[in-house]
Amino acid sequence: MRPRNVLVSDLLEQLERLGAHGFSLFDACAGIEVMEAYTRAQALDDGVLVDVSAQARALGICFPFAVTACAWAEVIGFPFNANDKQEEERRVKELIERANKELSQSTLRDVCFSISVEKSKGSEEVELRATFSRGDDGDPVYTVMLSYED
Repeated sequence: MRPRNVLVSDLLEQLERLGAHGFSLFDACAGIEVMEAYTRAQALDDGVLVDVSAQARALGICFPFAVTACAWAEVIGFPFNANDKQEEERRVKELIERANKELSQSTLRDVCFSISVEKSKGSEEVELRATFSRGDDGDPVYTVMLSYED
């Protein structure tokens, strides 16, 4: 039998159904063995994440910064002119600045926001999520994704 991924929300729901309200989540997870982990480094190597850390550093952000491939396609990579690197850089800068602003104005480390993207049929609001979390080595990292991505 192949192990399946377990969402924390599903685990909490199961515990609640069992009446384990006083149970520590860590106690409940103590017997769970991690069979496989997909690291941020692997996601960057595979192209699932696009590294924009250099652009973020140029804007004064010293932490690694990545955008999911899907968010990149929706916000930055939409091809008005595939050879227009200035437009791509402008969009990357706008996305980084907006995500940083939203996170810095929040007490949360995970915020949702929308950004307007000019497309061939006019502008479109794209719902995004920005997270400030721990990377593979425990150091802080930024990640921007579409609102429904994990």
